[in-house]
Amino acid sequence: MTSLQLQNNRLSGNLPAELGLSKRLDILDLHSNNFSGSIPSDIGNLQVLTKLDLSSNQLDGESPNTISLLNTLQFFSVHIPNLTTVRLSRNKFYGELPQELCSGFVLETFVVNHNNFTGTLPEWLRNCSALSRVRLDENQFTGNITNAFGVHPSLELIYLRQNKFFGELSPRWGEYKNITDMQTDGNKISGQIPPELGQLRQLQKLNLGSNEFSGEFPVAIGILSLLFNLSLSRNYLTGVIPRFLGKLTRLEFLDLSDNNFTGVLPVDPRTFERLTSLNISHNKLSGGIPEEIGNLHLQYLLDLSSNTFSGSLPLNLAKLIMLEILRLCLVWLGFSEKLASAYF
Repeated sequence: MTSLQLQNNRLSGNLPAELGLSKRLDILDLHSNNFSGSIPSDIGNLQVLTKLDLSSNQLDGESPNTISLLNTLQFFSVHIPNLTTVRLSRNKFYGELPQELCSGFVLETFVVNHNNFTGTLPEWLRNCSALSRVRLDENQFTGNITNAFGVHPSLELIYLRQNKFFGELSPRWGEYKNITDMQTDGNKISGQIPPELGQLRQLQKLNLGSNEFSGEFPVAIGILSLLFNLSLSRNYLTGVIPRFLGKLTRLEFLDLSDNNFTGVLPVDPRTFERLTSLNISHNKLSGGIPEEIGNLHLQYLLDLSSNTFSGSLPLNLAKLIMLEILRLCLVWLGFSEKLASAYF
């Protein structure tokens, strides 16, 4: 048997685990019946299944993790009023997101990353107030992101990266008080970075890179004391790099590359105490490279290339003995063969 289509009947009871024995099943369509209970984990044995439609039943419980094993699945639709978890990541799903996944308003985890989903985000996502983890990254989603999300007081993690979203970040993002990890890189989001992000006092990772943000460095980021990973790279940000960044004592990874920042590199004594990676390449920074940069605890990357620094290389750079990658591109004045021998 390669196809089982029993939709639009009055079938009831639990879905039998024996469905998983039909290894050649290509289509399983049971929508618009009265099935109850949870989806059996044995459904993950249907390795050639391309269509699974369980919508408009009375199913409950969690969507089993074994659905992620269905590598050939192209269509999936389910309606579970008390659904709390959906994990469909790293498959080959395409088309728009299934409807009614949050009809019971209790969905907490929604993970559909690394697929080929398209279209705009559904309206039900705005009304799903219990969400705590959302991963939509590495798909082909489109649409204006400005009002795509509603009130999600429990939200802790959201990945929108590598899609085709546009629009601006709404000031309402400042209401997500529990968020610790926010990544929207690789889209076409524009406008200024909203100062309301400074209200996200639990934020630890913030990646807004590879978008079209403009304006000056958002001052509000300076009060995010738990931040350890910050990337604003590949945008159109201007102005100076603020000195308060060095006071973020937990900051380990900082990437401000490919913007239009000007002024000097603000490295002073007792700043950037935990920084292990610093990339400020492809900006318009000028002046000398601070001697204090050699006192940092950089271990992975120091990239100062493609700026307009002047003067000599600070001898303190030789103290970065743990550094794996150093990119300078030797474009400033005063570089000499004698100094070169000290580093290379």
